[in-house]
Amino acid sequence: MGAYVPKKMNSVSKNFINKVNIDSTINLLKWSQRNNIHFIYISGSVIYNKNKKNSENSKLLKNSKNPYIDSKIKCEKKILRLLKKKNHNYTILRPSSIYGFGLDKSKLISKFIKILQKNKVLEIFNFEKTKVNFIHAKDVASAIYLSFKLKKRGVFNVGSKNCYHFLSLSKILSKLIKSKSNIILRDNRKIKNLNSLDVKITKAKKILNWRPVLSMRNGLKMTLQKKWN
Repeated sequence: MGAYVPKKMNSVSKNFINKVNIDSTINLLKWSQRNNIHFIYISGSVIYNKNKKNSENSKLLKNSKNPYIDSKIKCEKKILRLLKKKNHNYTILRPSSIYGFGLDKSKLISKFIKILQKNKVLEIFNFEKTKVNFIHAKDVASAIYLSFKLKKRGVFNVGSKNCYHFLSLSKILSKLIKSKSNIILRDNRKIKNLNSLDVKITKAKKILNWRPVLSMRNGLKMTLQKKWN
């Protein structure tokens, strides 16, 4: 479940990211094979090739300019290649965009919370292009627990039932915080559509008997119950 996620891609070498995120994972996989222990890897829907709802059979990216995402792609491919010839028990989970308490301050939801708590103006650019599948860390944790408990072999998407625009997200946060901030919508032609990270979760429902429980409102409410600095 551990990985190195650099805040500034230019400040960390790609070799270091690969060493931590790929080499360490493969070493753990080989160790689990030797000791006949079920192996669970947390990947991500960010590795999918298309910017629309994906099933586990959808095409994956061949590579990415983002070193972190690229490490996820390469790592998953290595895992599947090593396991292809052996009947070893494994689970790969591909969650959508994870949020919750402890989210890095540089992340969008963290930034929104900080602005709204200070009652500052919140600007959202091209909100029609910002639809993303957010999932709370508690729902992801429940999928990991079920994978550990049931030891079901295969690849499973983990995501929410619905996607949310940044505008919808900010309105929910604003009400929860009771913010006096003005939310302003702006256009910027240079900004492209975001990867929605949307996934089909039919397989996880059927085989793991897993379903996302937290609504966006309740997930954000849980996040806000912790102290934010």
